[in-house]
Amino acid sequence: MWDRLVLWWWLDHLVVVAIAGFLALKVAPGSGLDALGRLNLADRRSVYTDLLQLTALFAGFGGVIFTIFIGLRSAKELMAKSRFGTDLLRVWLAALITPWVSAFAMVLAKVLDRGGVGSTNEARWLVVGATVLVAFQLLRIVWVFYQIAHIEMAPPMGPAIPQAQAPAVVKRRHARREASDVESQLPM
Repeated sequence: MWDRLVLWWWLDHLVVVAIAGFLALKVAPGSGLDALGRLNLADRRSVYTDLLQLTALFAGFGGVIFTIFIGLRSAKELMAKSRFGTDLLRVWLAALITPWVSAFAMVLAKVLDRGGVGSTNEARWLVVGATVLVAFQLLRIVWVFYQIAHIEMAPPMGPAIPQAQAPAVVKRRHARREASDVESQLPM
């Protein structure tokens, strides 16, 4: 089940839209569940900036992990890439693109949010949704990287190459030729 769930990266977007939409409709502005709504505008924008920095940090982290995976060249990793390549590439691309889309949503919310404490402006729910989406993608990318690490640590896939009991030694045998033999072979 988890394997299929990881491949359904688009499901995260639907879940986040449902959660953020439900909270925007059902939670009273400035109430206990509306933590951002209890802040004044300057403090709320400061939180948006902090969340934007964390999102950009995650985007960089995802890029580094993807680069490490692409660079792995062991037999097991090459087998995993050939077996799961297309599906894995889709998951990685979704995990790389999602933080940037979320960062854009956070910047948009920072621009659109004009209300004070307890404002009915719903832009803050966009930030909540974007943050939850980044958290989902972080969990997904860590799970995939964990699976890749298990592939690398697995025992060998086939029979092991036999080890020699003694080190291999190269012996060269040179035939000694007499000088007269060499001279007799020279063209006259």
